[in-house]
Amino acid sequence: MLEAIKLQLYAAGIELAAVQFVAANVSMDQAKSYTPARLIILEKGELKVIFEGKLEEANKKAEEFDIVLAEQIEKGEIDGLILVSADPKRTNSKAVKAGADKNLPAVGTGGTSVAHARSVGLNVVAASGTTGSTNRTRAVSYAAGLANYWKLKYKPVIGSYQEKRSDESPFKRINFQGIMVTSLPAFIALAITIALSRIPGLDVFNEVFEIMIEALPVVVAVVAAKQVSGFDEVGIVAGVVSGVLSTKGGIFGGLLGGIAAGIMVPYLVAFSTKRNFPATTVNILSGGVSGLLSGLVMYFGFSPIALEVGNGIRMLIQNSFGLQSYRCRSHSGVVNMARYNWGSLPCCNTSHYSFGNGTVW
Repeated sequence: MLEAIKLQLYAAGIELAAVQFVAANVSMDQAKSYTPARLIILEKGELKVIFEGKLEEANKKAEEFDIVLAEQIEKGEIDGLILVSADPKRTNSKAVKAGADKNLPAVGTGGTSVAHARSVGLNVVAASGTTGSTNRTRAVSYAAGLANYWKLKYKPVIGSYQEKRSDESPFKRINFQGIMVTSLPAFIALAITIALSRIPGLDVFNEVFEIMIEALPVVVAVVAAKQVSGFDEVGIVAGVVSGVLSTKGGIFGGLLGGIAAGIMVPYLVAFSTKRNFPATTVNILSGGVSGLLSGLVMYFGFSPIALEVGNGIRMLIQNSFGLQSYRCRSHSGVVNMARYNWGSLPCCNTSHYSFGNGTVW
């Protein structure tokens, strides 16, 4: 969490000057006085754990640094505050009071703690709850809130300091080979299911196959959305929503739907954070709306086209390499599986199966 905040502040041109952070081993909703916890501060620009023990003891230790932080604020060494489910009534009381006296801008999450901070006069310029948010989206909302207040140019960073991917367009992260290779375990699982269904007495695996074949476009869409967006949890959600609505287009439809969702995610994150939307809203917009919009476009428009394109690619590969039905190969990083129409195969029964209304490739 702290590393994510440090990264996003750096992208906005804001220096992280001080940290007073108590990290419990469980969520705050379940934390007790005896819960194991750590106190983390910033020392010479690096995050450092200076105390480990029970939560009650860590909070008492944190009060000592609360005094130090308040003194820094009074000296003008701190220009803004970030409240991460803070405790304005006790552990962070002096720093919050000093910030209110100096009229410093503050951003934060945690409805109750932010309300308490406002009650003592702190100038909270952006706040939200924590429900439905992630460490990354919360960090983005903090940096965006302060950047908007100070009129700084800010674009959310994806990756790490070393990767330096903040200015990279999501279009540059589209890698068809990488997406299909990452999705390969799902195809292998499907192949195992097919093999098991051929064993006498294991006909029940035909039903398992039917379920798995419908899920393949979703798997590909999730992988595509996550890789293209650069956002982990948000990209996964967007991919699932888009993939479910793209199944009519087969694997190619899931691929296109996932890529479209992944492209939309960072733009919606930037759009919502610039307008100081709460972190929860940022997650809903970037994950849910991007997946829904791209999925609806596929469902009502491009799925039939994607299905035909997939069929065309399958035919092209079969004609080029003389592939027979029921063969699985890789060509230029694209996993090719012939249409599963077992009625024409002498080695199989006359049951008819198809890869999600068409082709899996």
